[in-house]
Amino acid sequence: MKNKEPKSAKIAATKVFKEIGWSIRTIADKMHMDKDTVMAYQKEEMTDEIRQFSDTIKKIYLEQDFELAQLALRGIKEKIGEAEFRDLVGLLKIVRELQMPQGAAVSIQGDKVLVVPSELVAKYGITPNTKDSS
Repeated sequence: MKNKEPKSAKIAATKVFKEIGWSIRTIADKMHMDKDTVMAYQKEEMTDEIRQFSDTIKKIYLEQDFELAQLALRGIKEKIGEAEFRDLVGLLKIVRELQMPQGAAVSIQGDKVLVVPSELVAKYGITPNTKDSS
């Protein structure tokens, strides 16, 4: 069965995934493409059509990433009161990974955890702040 996505959508997807830190090999594997095709798509000029597809892909990716982070945070918040030391070390490792360039800004104060997706940090200069304003 032939792939039915327009070429511009494929180009946009490869550019977005590369921008968020995926390797050429990972993009090729996930999109069922040859690595040479992915590299050729990276060299394509950014047309208005490709830009529109890119914006849509980024929006969907950001929404899914944010929903997943919120789900994880709810689970953490429910369990943090009964956490043991090893659990907190695991949380620290997760926070460090989220703070990688393709990750998010994370702030932990007491039992409050705030994750701001990197796209929002970069686009709006948002920094996490969990201090009570009361």
